[in-house]
Order: sequence, then C-alpha cells, then structure tokens
Amino acid sequence: FPVTISRSKILNLKIASGTGFGSQVAAADAIRYAVDNGAKIINCSWGYFVYNQVLKEAVEYALSQGVMVIAAMGNDGNSLKQFPAGFPGVTAVGAIDSKLNYTSFSNIGDHVAFVENGVDILSAAPGGKTAKLTGTSQSAAILSGIASRILSYNPRLTGQELGTIMLLSAEPIADGQRSANSGNGYIVAEKLFRSLNIPSANGFIAEEGAIPEPANSDDTPKKSDEAFFERIVTGKQIGR
Repeated sequence: FPVTISRSKILNLKIASGTGFGSQVAAADAIRYAVDNGAKIINCSWGYFVYNQVLKEAVEYALSQGVMVIAAMGNDGNSLKQFPAGFPGVTAVGAIDSKLNYTSFSNIGDHVAFVENGVDILSAAPGGKTAKLTGTSQSAAILSGIASRILSYNPRLTGQELGTIMLLSAEPIADGQRSANSGNGYIVAEKLFRSLNIPSANGFIAEEGAIPEPANSDDTPKKSDEAFFERIVTGKQIGR
C-alpha cells in the first residue's frame, strides 16, 4: 500500500498458527522482543476479548519505552472491548469505507482513537500472494504505515508525539466532534505529509481504496502548538 513507503524497517513476528489462532503469551513475547530489538511502532492487527496480565504488562512495557502501539478495534460490530486495543495508551483503530461511511463490522467505543479505510484493502495473503481484504486489521496497518512514514523522517519522535501529530491532524467525521464510532476521525495521509515536508507517496490519494481529502480543505492540519510542529518538521528540540 503506497502510504507505507518510507525509510522504515519492518520486523515481522509471528504469533499465530496456520489456523490464525495464537496465545496471549506468544503475543506478549513478540511485543517485548520487538521493543528490545528497537521497534518504535508495533502494529497489532489482532485482539482478545479477555486479556491476561502477561499481555497487559507487555503492552505497558512497550508504552513505557516510548513505543507507539496501534491495534485493531475488532470486527464484531459491537461495543465489546478487544485487547490490546482496549488498554490505556494504545492507539485503537476502527474502520470506515473509502467514502467515509461507517462500516457495519467495525467495533465501536470510547477508546477508539482513529478510523481508516478498512474495506477492500490490498493485503498480504498466504503463499506470497496478495488479496483485497476487509477489516479493522487493515485499518490499523494503514495507520501504522502513516506513523512509520513520519517517524522515518524524524526517528527521535516518541510514540506519544506521533499520536499528538495525528490528533492535531485528524479530520473528524461526526459533525466535527469525537464519537464512539470514529474517535478523533481519520488521517488524510498526503495532506499530513505535505504539512510536515515529507516527500509524497505518489498517487496515494488517487488510488483505489484511498481515503479522499475533505472538500474545500486546505493543506494545513490544525496546529494548536506551532512550536511543537516546528520541532516535528525540523527535528529541532525546541524548548528543551
């Protein structure tokens, strides 16, 4: 997917069997391994309705190390929390379609941070193939791609700072307000990259499945803290 084109390195860790099921202990081990081996963003396109302390502590460890943990809300169309998306500090991602409509399958709740397109997204498939898949797993992966592209141009950013950039740049869906369906809204990737002077991922907005820019919007995200954004763009440690 074009939005993930960056100077980032990807560390793929398998926690599930061939049937798609994996234990929370395996998931926790993978999270700790990723943190200890330098991961700055951890994408969790999976979840559990009930969590154990091992998984909770692994996520807390990642967050304490400045890692941004992004997780899928789940595809059950209800408000039941899944974890790690439901843990405090985790960036939980729900799904909308390419026309900014809510989907019937995306879980909702006050803990959802953002939404991204999760319908018919070109994804990796078994056997080294690709396929168009639908779900909040795809939405979470897209947001992870956006975050990684930002981080690749300023590796000193913490997970909290990445989250703040996204928060200040989000386009609300629910009458300009945060909601249980869409959280703070969605990120217009190319608009955000332009505002940070990050080279464009050519053709992203125009490609099939991409989220369109809102009508009559300018190229500048909401910037309530200009000094913060200047530090993000230049890498300068302003005020420190």
